[in-house]
Amino acid sequence: MSSPSNRLLRNGSIYTFASVASAATALLVTPLLTRRLGLAEYDRVAVAIVVLNIAINILSLGLPVAIIRMVHAETGGRIKARNIAVMGFALVLTAAGLAALVAAIAGQREEIAFALLAGGAGGAAAMVLAFYVATENPRPYVLVSFGLGLGGPAGGLVCVLTLGPQAIHYMTGLAVVYVAIAVSGVLFLPRHAPLKLSGGQLSRALAVGLPMVPHQFAVGSVAGAAVLVEAILLPEGAAAGTQLALLIASAPLTIISALSSALTPIILSASLETRGARLTETSNVIATLAALGGGALAMLAPWFVEFLAPADKFDVAAIVPTVAIASVAPALAVAFTSHLQIVIASGKTLALAYLSPIALAFGIGIGIIVIPWAGVPGAGVMFIAVYLFFLVFARALARKVSPVRWNESSVMIAVLVAFAIATMGALLPWGATVWGVVRLAAAGLLLAGALISFARKILPARA
Repeated sequence: MSSPSNRLLRNGSIYTFASVASAATALLVTPLLTRRLGLAEYDRVAVAIVVLNIAINILSLGLPVAIIRMVHAETGGRIKARNIAVMGFALVLTAAGLAALVAAIAGQREEIAFALLAGGAGGAAAMVLAFYVATENPRPYVLVSFGLGLGGPAGGLVCVLTLGPQAIHYMTGLAVVYVAIAVSGVLFLPRHAPLKLSGGQLSRALAVGLPMVPHQFAVGSVAGAAVLVEAILLPEGAAAGTQLALLIASAPLTIISALSSALTPIILSASLETRGARLTETSNVIATLAALGGGALAMLAPWFVEFLAPADKFDVAAIVPTVAIASVAPALAVAFTSHLQIVIASGKTLALAYLSPIALAFGIGIGIIVIPWAGVPGAGVMFIAVYLFFLVFARALARKVSPVRWNESSVMIAVLVAFAIATMGALLPWGATVWGVVRLAAAGLLLAGALISFARKILPARA
C-alpha cells in the first residue's frame, strides 16, 4: 500500500466515521424536530442554522487554515499552532458574545442571537479540529467532532421536548453544547511546551488566515444562500423544504470534507516535485467515491425525504428532485478542493478572498433566475452552479500560483458521471412499485461499485 493512500485510509476513515455519525445524528433528530416544531417554527430554525454556519466561517477568522499551515511550514510549528488555537479561542468567543449581544439589543429574533453565540463556539472548536488535522491525530478530532455533531442537535432536541416547541429552545440547547465543547477542546490541547501568548504570532497567523475568511464564508454559505433565496422568492415553507433537501444532499459533502481533512497534511508535507503525483492518486480515489455515493443518494432520495419530512406538511414531490440535483456537489467539491490544496500549499491565497465570493454571487444570480419558475428544485441548480464556479476559479488560480500539475482526467470523468446519475435521479418516478425497485437496484449497484473501487484503489496488495 502506498504511503499517501495508507495515510488517507487510516486518518480519512476515522474522520469519515466522525462525520457520518454526526450527519446520522442530524438526520435522526430532524424528523423528531419537524414533527415537534411544525412548519412555521422549523422555518425559523432553518434560518437560524444558516446564521450559525455563516458565523462559524466568519468568526473563525481563517485561523484553522493558518494553524494547519503553521504546523508544516514553520520550525516549532506544533507549539506555535497550539498557542494560536488558545489565543484564537479567546478572541473568537469574545467576538461571538458581543455579536449576540448586539443582535439582541437590535431586536433580532432570540434564536438568531443564540445562533451567533453557537457560531463563535463552532469557530473556536474549528481551531482545535485544525490542530488535530495538521498533527494527524484523528482520535481527539473524533471526540470534538462528536461533541458538536451529535451533542449539539441532541441538546437542542432535549430543550424542545422539555421547554416547548419553539425555535428559541432548540437554538439555546445547541448553543450551550457548542460552548461547552469549545471550552473543553481548548483545555485538553496537548501541552508540548508552556503556553506562550504572543501578539506577534497571532498577527502572523491572522495575516495568513484573514484572506481565507471571505473564501470560507462563500463555501460555507452555499446551502444557506439557497435557503435564503427560496425564503425571499417563494411562499412560506419553501425555505424549510430547501433546508431539508440540502441537508440530505450535503451528507456526502461531510464525508468528502473528512477525507479532504486527511488529504491536507499529505499534500502539504510533500515536496514540490511529488505533490502532483500525490494529489493525482488521492483525489481520484475520493472523486470516484463521491460520484458513486452521491449517485446512490440521488436514487434513494424519495425514502430519505419521506423519512425526514411528513408528507402532509412538506412538498415531497419538490424536495426529491432537489436532493437528486444537488447530489452532483460532492464530485464537484472534490475537484474544487483538489485545486485548493495546491493554492494553500503555495501560500498565495489572497485571490480566494474575492474569487470565492464572486463564485457565490454568480451562483446566487443563477438561483434568482431559475428559482421563480423551477420552485424548490431551482435551489438544487443554484447549489451545484456555485460549486461549478468554485471549481473554475480555483483551477485557474492554482495554475497561476503554482507550477504543480496533476492528472485531472479521472476526477473530471467522475464529475460527468455524477451529472448523469443526478439527472436520472431527478427524472425517474418513485410512486409505483416498479420504479421503486429500479431506484433501489440502481442505488445498490452504485454502492457496490463504490466499495469495489475503494478496495481496488486504496487496498491493493502490499508491494
